[in-house]
Amino acid sequence: MQKVAFQMDHISTINPKADSTYMLIRGAQDLGHELYHYTPRDLFLENGEVKVRVQNLQIVEGENFYELGAVKIINMAELDIVFIRQDPPFDMHYITTTYLLEKVKDKVLFINDPTEVRDAPEKLLACDFPEYMPKTLVAEDIEVIKEFASSFETIILKPLYACGGEGVVKAVAPFNDLEKQVENLRERFKTQIMIQEYRPEIKQGDLRVILACGKIMGQVLRVPNQDSVAANFHAGGTAKQAELTPRQKEISERLGEFLNKRRLYFVGLDFIGDYLTEINVTSPTGIQEINSFLDRDITKDIWQEFSKISVL
Repeated sequence: MQKVAFQMDHISTINPKADSTYMLIRGAQDLGHELYHYTPRDLFLENGEVKVRVQNLQIVEGENFYELGAVKIINMAELDIVFIRQDPPFDMHYITTTYLLEKVKDKVLFINDPTEVRDAPEKLLACDFPEYMPKTLVAEDIEVIKEFASSFETIILKPLYACGGEGVVKAVAPFNDLEKQVENLRERFKTQIMIQEYRPEIKQGDLRVILACGKIMGQVLRVPNQDSVAANFHAGGTAKQAELTPRQKEISERLGEFLNKRRLYFVGLDFIGDYLTEINVTSPTGIQEINSFLDRDITKDIWQEFSKISVL
């Protein structure tokens, strides 16, 4: 039995019928681990020691699907495994938690490694592999963006650090509203913008591939609502069963090896057609949607892979 903690948005905010963190918690409980729950606000640094206010956690049957114990303060080094599962935004609050956690990463197994999470912003990490991606620009200067857009009939604009399809906008030539669209995103999200060529394959869906320790666990197609370009489940996308194309499989396997070496053990890759669009390392989802098309629970496969990690 190991002490396993989940750093997450409060468990009361999740939907047990759709949430991947719920499945990971239940999988750990089925293995007999001692479970702890805390939110990022519960972390603190006192006289050089990283401590946290935790509660014992148990998944139970019924509408109230969890039970929490009394709050207690422990040293982070007492834990064996910590899952970083709170949702973005990937802001300075999020980054500060990684600074705290990395002070004990030689004593605790993190999924995913806090230093690597901080150094691998999801949209920018994908840009390390331009050969796999649609044509892509990251910028905020409108003249640079206009010049890039002039090569395409349609482009997609994304705020760099948002999640769940938030802020995704389609722009169409002659781009009369482009400057206003860019300025609205910059004002709203206070960040640079990612601009990508529009891939018509999005009409068939956005493919999510789940990797555990670099191995493919499963995949699901997220089909956007009519007239939407955001296929994320948070944005109303619908799950559909899918098989990997040879190209998607090749890219997933190549990236899996790279990500595992960086101690990014639980990752979601996103594809539009055969094009990689994002590498999700903060709190990738999709477990329950994948399970709905299978005769097994991939959470067991995921935990089996985690059990092989020997980095401590």
